[in-house]
Order: sequence, then C-alpha cells, then structure tokens
Amino acid sequence: MDWYYANQSPQSETVDNKQLAPLLGHFYEQYGQKLVSSDATRRALLCWVEFFQEMTVGEACKIQEQEKFHDWLLNDRNYSHGTAIRFIGVGKAALNWSWKRGFIDKVPYVPTLPQKAAPPKGRPLNVEELGQLLKHVRHQHVLDFIWLMLGTAARPDAIYELTLAQCDMENRLIDLNPAGRDQTKKYRPVVKMPEMLVPLIERRKQEGDCAHLIAFEGRPIKSIRKAWRQLRKDADLGEQVNPYSLRHSMARWLRSQSVQDWEVSAQLGHKKRGMSTTEIYAPFDPTYLSQSVAAIDKLLEQLNSVLTNDDNHSGHQADIQSQEQHIETQTNIVPCQCEHDSSHAKAPFTCESRVKNSHGTEKGSGVNSLIEKEKMVGVRRIELRTSSMSRKRSTTELYALQSFA
Repeated sequence: MDWYYANQSPQSETVDNKQLAPLLGHFYEQYGQKLVSSDATRRALLCWVEFFQEMTVGEACKIQEQEKFHDWLLNDRNYSHGTAIRFIGVGKAALNWSWKRGFIDKVPYVPTLPQKAAPPKGRPLNVEELGQLLKHVRHQHVLDFIWLMLGTAARPDAIYELTLAQCDMENRLIDLNPAGRDQTKKYRPVVKMPEMLVPLIERRKQEGDCAHLIAFEGRPIKSIRKAWRQLRKDADLGEQVNPYSLRHSMARWLRSQSVQDWEVSAQLGHKKRGMSTTEIYAPFDPTYLSQSVAAIDKLLEQLNSVLTNDDNHSGHQADIQSQEQHIETQTNIVPCQCEHDSSHAKAPFTCESRVKNSHGTEKGSGVNSLIEKEKMVGVRRIELRTSSMSRKRSTTELYALQSFA
C-alpha cells in the first residue's frame, strides 16, 4: 500500500466518484510530509480520514457533512476554535493541490468556521511575578530558557531551536531564524543581544556539549512542558501562565518603558513578509532596536538583582543540589551529534541539577504513517498558510493599552 501511493498517481475522476481517504494519503505522501509543519498536517488529515471514512470527495464536502465535522472537531475531539479552523484548512489545501494536478475534476466548496479574535497565549506577568518564577527554577535548561525568552521576546519554538551559530557575539545580534529555514507569518527577526545574555551564551560555548542553547545532557530539548508545570506550581502561579507568558510580559514591559511602536513590532517579529535588500542590513545600524534592548537589559538587571539578593533563593538552590530531582521523565528531545565536554564554566544565570529524558521515535512515511498516530515526532513547527480575516488592531497595538501593575 505504501509503495503504491509513493509510486502511483491517482487517475482523474469526478468528485462524486473519487474516494477522499486515498486522495488525502497521496497528498500527504507527495507533499504534506515534506512541509516544516508535517506533524500538524498529519494530525489534521488523520481527523479528516477518521471522520469521513470511505466517503467520496463529493459526499464529504456536502454542507451537512462539513457542519457535522466541525461539531465533531470542537465537541467530540475538544480542539480549540483556532485548531479546528487550521485542520479544516489542511483538508481544503489537499483538495486544491489534487485539483491542480488533475486528480479531481473540480474543487468543491468547503465551508469553514468563522474567525474569532483569540486572546494572547499565556497571561502576562508583572515584575514581581517574574521574580517569583525565577526564584523557583530547579533546572539549568529551564533557567536558560526563561532568560532567553525574556532577553529576546521570541516565541518559544524559536528559543528551543536557537543555536550558537545564530548568535553574533561581535555585533551583539541574535538571528532567531536559523539558516535554511523559510520565514513564515510567524516571522523570526534579528534582534539585539542584551548584555545580560552574554554570560549565558559564553557559558554555553564553553560547555560545548551541544550547538543548541537549550539542551540537556548534550541533546536539544523540544519542550519543557512538564518542568514548567512543576515550576508554575512551586511559584504559586495559575494555569494561564505558560511559556508564552514570558513573551507577552516582555511586550507589555517594552510599552510601559515608552519604547517606540515600530521597535516593539520589530522586536516581536510583527512585520509583513518581504524585505528589501536595504532592510536586511538594518540590524547592523548601531541604533537598531536601541530603545528595546536598553529596556530589556533594564528588566533583566532588576530580575537578576532580585535573585542575587534573595537569601531564600540561595537556600532553595542549595536544597536542589543536595537531592535528586524529579523532572520530565518523558520530555521530548532529539539526538544531537555534538561532541561532549565535561567542563562547566561558572557564569551568571546558572543553577545545578540533573534530569532524565526519554528519546522520541523515528519519523514514518507513507499512508501507514498517516494512520499511525504515535509516529512521526520529528516536529518542525510552522503555521499552515491558511487565510485569516484582518484584525482591527495589530497585536503590537494591544500592548499599548496595557501596562504593568
């Protein structure tokens, strides 16, 4: 079956005669699994196949069937409104792709859900709450993650994927988009490197265990979800506080420090696609994001001062070092071929601890990999390019209406 879909193309048929599931399987084999968002594409197509079973394209795209599908996604599978819209969009993309290649005679109309203005992911934290969070960090890779999130205001995925090669120490720049990765609507900018992050990056260079800045035992980490839940509990913060909270906290901080709107937008990556050749060299301008990086350094200095002067934090770290810690026994990690170095340089923003992690499984392929839900954990994150309604206010403008308590 896998060989067939890998080597054969569907014959052109009308939508009333063409079965949907094999068409989606062929789309995934020939196109979907090659996307950076292959894992999300796989999950979306699995939902289409699971719900519509052996229906033809024409039967599955009837308004009544699509409305049942929408209800199933939201209520039976408990997906969020935004996720349901993306999953519907993947199916629509598969049908368009199939029509363009002559596998079906037309593109049937596929209704989607109305767009809703989604609130920012994660509740922003004030300075006191950020300090409280940092005081309860137990693990070095989590501490590094928090400092880099605060120091760049990046999205979590950009920090997980951040490598030493992306850090220009000479020009004090951090390119959040790794070489070879296409920019998407989740734009990853080049940002100024705050001076407070320099010791962290230098320490990671000296450790030399992995090219990624967020790593454990020489392996880059894909998620700190389990450690974050424990940290949030220790710091007595609610479930609305997640890694995205750090990004939104920095956005509010920048606005509270009267950083210009365009600088906040550039720092957060809120910009249109397409960049002129001249703009590519903008990060090398000495004044590039100067207000933004000054405000970030100011906050990092405040938080580092809180930790340095907090006696309880010192005792807490001593307790951590004296006992074996329980952490993320199922953290998703990916293998790293970097050479290991047992030396560990002492530098600011450090703590000592040991954790255990489990390895992911290998990525599958073909129709079977589309059906087997537990495979293909090699996630490369990127949002599907589905259409969305324009908003009345930009995300950056929303932060202008807020300030720290």
